[in-house]
Amino acid sequence: MRNLFFVVAASILIIIFLSWNKKKEPSVREVNVTTLEERTQNKIKGLHEAAKAYEEGGEIQEALRTWREIVKTYPTDESTSEALFSLIKIYLDQKKRDPADVYFKKLEEGFPESKEMPKALYYRGQFFKKEGELQSSQKDYQRLVKNFFFFDKMSEVQKTLDALNMKLLFSKKVTAGTQIYQVQSGDSLSTIANKFNTPIDFLLQANGLKIDSVIHPRDPLKVFGPDVKVGVSVDKSQKNMLLMFNGTVLRRYDIAIGRNNSTLAGKFAVQNKLKDPVWFNAGRAILPSDPRNILGTRWLGFDRDMGIHGTIDKKHILDQTSNGCIRMNNGDVEQLYAILRVGDPVVIVE
Repeated sequence: MRNLFFVVAASILIIIFLSWNKKKEPSVREVNVTTLEERTQNKIKGLHEAAKAYEEGGEIQEALRTWREIVKTYPTDESTSEALFSLIKIYLDQKKRDPADVYFKKLEEGFPESKEMPKALYYRGQFFKKEGELQSSQKDYQRLVKNFFFFDKMSEVQKTLDALNMKLLFSKKVTAGTQIYQVQSGDSLSTIANKFNTPIDFLLQANGLKIDSVIHPRDPLKVFGPDVKVGVSVDKSQKNMLLMFNGTVLRRYDIAIGRNNSTLAGKFAVQNKLKDPVWFNAGRAILPSDPRNILGTRWLGFDRDMGIHGTIDKKHILDQTSNGCIRMNNGDVEQLYAILRVGDPVVIVE
């Protein structure tokens, strides 16, 4: 009886083992599918290697043909995003906008989160900038900052975008938050500046004028829009300032703040503006022309004796060196002076 029990148990174990082993064996169909996928991937890899070799060897037409073959034959394969970027890059290098746009759209629609998408935006933004298409370049860089903040060239992208923003703002082109006013009989630069709450320095710089320039009826002048909001936000811990214009960060500035945490945090507003300010120190008036005058070329007061000003000491920007004021390079504060108006907010956070 015991022998019979062992025989039955052994038979059951053998059946279970054979059944399990049978399940692990791939079917002929599964083998064929796996083999086909491997062959496809090997072919794609071979095409990529060939296209790269053609590019490195200067055989650009062959490289284009091979990259196009990859895109056409394997439109959904993950590696196709690399082929699309290569096509965009080559066509932009050749200044062939139409095919570059076609492949950019394919990349945008098919692989929006691929590592090639920010590279394509960066490369196309550079191309537009070189071609003088600053607003198109600005849009690509804005998309990079908004959607691909961890792109490895982000520091360069932000600096380039800051420069583009300011160049466009101070150009004659209409940009967000600005408009064109047609000069009327009896107008003067000061009356137009007051009418549109536009700093006179902005009016002059954006329109290529001087303070004694003569304007004529029907002349187009760029001015601030009717409801544009302008202000700055200072981050003491980062030692930077953001210029906000029409709800957008227009530029980032490096600054110096007060030693011993003497720069006050809070919400303030610009109260006064001065060009070439006199520095009053220990009861003495130190004139702008005096090299001991620490205020630089501009002053934007926002709270009693506190303000934003330039500096004669560029090497200590990003330090805590002032008596509580916010210091900037002279060129930066002159730019800011031309944009901020009395009443515009100054927000300072720890």
